[in-house]
Amino acid sequence: MGQEPDKELIWKYLDGNCDPGEKNYLENLLKNDPGFKQRFERLKTYREFLKNSEENQSGFIPESTPEGREFNPFLWAGVVILLVLLLLWIYSWIK
Repeated sequence: MGQEPDKELIWKYLDGNCDPGEKNYLENLLKNDPGFKQRFERLKTYREFLKNSEENQSGFIPESTPEGREFNPFLWAGVVILLVLLLLWIYSWIK
């Protein structure tokens, strides 16, 4: 078995930037070397994970679902506390 290609060549192949000779070399290895194919698939999965992570990092966290606003227990607890305080304040003025 010859020397396996480095990660840069594999990334280049995955990006579609290999010249025909490099492409044939890697495809031949994928067909004939199960160990290399396993390594290649791990790198391919890792690359897809990174690509999906970059696409999903817009800095925006949606506050609602398509059906409507999500239930936020802290928000509702704050509203209840404010109402209780308001009622206590009104009661103290009446008394």
